[in-house]
Amino acid sequence: MRSVRFVSLVVVVCVLAACGPAVTPTPLPPAITPTPNPDIEASSIDQVAGVWAIRLAGGGENDPAHFTLAEDGSYAIDAVGGYHKGMHIEDGKYWFDGGVMKLETDMCQRSDGEWFHCIASYQVFVAAEGGKPVRLRMVAIDDPRTTDRRSSLNGKTFAPAEP
Repeated sequence: MRSVRFVSLVVVVCVLAACGPAVTPTPLPPAITPTPNPDIEASSIDQVAGVWAIRLAGGGENDPAHFTLAEDGSYAIDAVGGYHKGMHIEDGKYWFDGGVMKLETDMCQRSDGEWFHCIASYQVFVAAEGGKPVRLRMVAIDDPRTTDRRSSLNGKTFAPAEP
């Protein structure tokens, strides 16, 4: 009789062990799908042409300005607010060479106040919607006009200027 109880007890323990409490696995969080970065590296004037809202850094007191990249390859920086409102800051021409934007001007200034001709190089990224550029980001490769232009453009992201 003991052996029957023992076997019965073993069977019950085995059944309970096998069937034990149901373990509900913890659900995994939903997969996070990275949002594709719509910015692409710009390589032509038609990708970046427009008027961009920037802030004048360096000696510009963070005043608002327009950075105009014209379709004819000319560019200009003009202050539109603050202390510098109405001031023409810089102009010149721009183009792309091997995926790098070049800005050329005679309006570079040395620390002693002497003006000189210079060419800056920037890597430019742009996002477009409906065939129009809606965001511009610039990264300086080389810019001899470090005090103002580089401080105003390098590492910054710009939206189209309001009309």
